[in-house]
Amino acid sequence: MKLLIIGDGRHGKDTVAEIIRDEFAMEFESSSRWCLHRAIMPATGDTLPLYRDADACYADRINHRFGWKRLISEYNNPKDRLVTEILEVANMYVGLRKRDEFDAAAHHFDHVLWVDRSNHLPPEPSNELMPSDADFVIDNNGDLDSLRFNTVSLIQDLERFFG
Repeated sequence: MKLLIIGDGRHGKDTVAEIIRDEFAMEFESSSRWCLHRAIMPATGDTLPLYRDADACYADRINHRFGWKRLISEYNNPKDRLVTEILEVANMYVGLRKRDEFDAAAHHFDHVLWVDRSNHLPPEPSNELMPSDADFVIDNNGDLDSLRFNTVSLIQDLERFFG
């Protein structure tokens, strides 16, 4: 099963992927993490020494959402390049945000999941996608146990109904 996990920033996409990985032995890759060494760090040039290491650069991405989005978009040519690369090593792709990339790559996935924490966090301005782009919405407006239950229940249902 190939899954695309989308949603606004800080809404729990990676946490959902970690739950699925731990409970169902599936691997995931975040588009931002994947592009860190392939697109972001090569483009930063002399500004990289401002970060002590790649993890610090990655942790600061929240402060540079539009810049990261632009660099990832430039790297992602053709528009499904990232999806193709990531699906060679993982079952789940986490973090696609651009409409044209989604339209070009959605056919690579069996299911698209939206992670929603809108009762606690605002929408992300750099995200061009919406919950209606997903096949299923995972509610992350409760605690971690509720998120785990919602995620595990959905994946069990998907496995039962779609194999």
